[in-house]
Amino acid sequence: MLDGWVLDGFPCNLAQAQAFETVLSTFGLPDPTIVYLKAMKGLLINRIWTEQGQQEIMPTIRRRVTQQEEALVPIVEYYKEHYKERSLFKTVNGSLPFEEVSATLFQMGYEDTGAALPIKDEAELDQLLAQESLLVVDCLASWCGSCKLVTPLIEELAKTYGDRAQIRKIDFDANQQIPARFGLEGMPAVMFFKDGKLQETLTGVKPYQVYSDTVARFLEEPVLM
Repeated sequence: MLDGWVLDGFPCNLAQAQAFETVLSTFGLPDPTIVYLKAMKGLLINRIWTEQGQQEIMPTIRRRVTQQEEALVPIVEYYKEHYKERSLFKTVNGSLPFEEVSATLFQMGYEDTGAALPIKDEAELDQLLAQESLLVVDCLASWCGSCKLVTPLIEELAKTYGDRAQIRKIDFDANQQIPARFGLEGMPAVMFFKDGKLQETLTGVKPYQVYSDTVARFLEEPVLM
């Protein structure tokens, strides 16, 4: 995980891991956070076996998982040795439900200024909608590249307007019913609620001034019924 970007399945061998470190060092980039999703072997095999469209026979799946497990050992040991002392190596329980794993990765990927706090689930969102006069919600995901461009803008928005509006963010993967509920057509999507009602949604990456002007407008205008 580098600056919130999740590099899923990379590196897959020790040579790639060392080469990646060289690239980061050459370009003066920060060290990544290494997240090891550790799941029980039997559970992992069962998940693969029950996937839709799965055509491999069980012995083949077992052999593939065993080979991947063995290939990961030197990479995991390397990262433990080089990153654990700097708190950059983290182990996540991959046996947990997908929503919980996704929420954990979301928290790791967005530990920035903390100005725009995360919304845990739809129940918390409903509570905010009932309580807050003006609520701004950034809907994003750890795998969404363009979301990383919006995140610092939303953080700045929270710093500027935090005393007059609630500026929050919510993880799409852990709350997959949100897009259907609010008619979202893409990500990133920033939703603006006035007195509990959705008034406007900005989809895609916009200049900071667009987000700022929208908040300022809703702070000045009464809600349209």
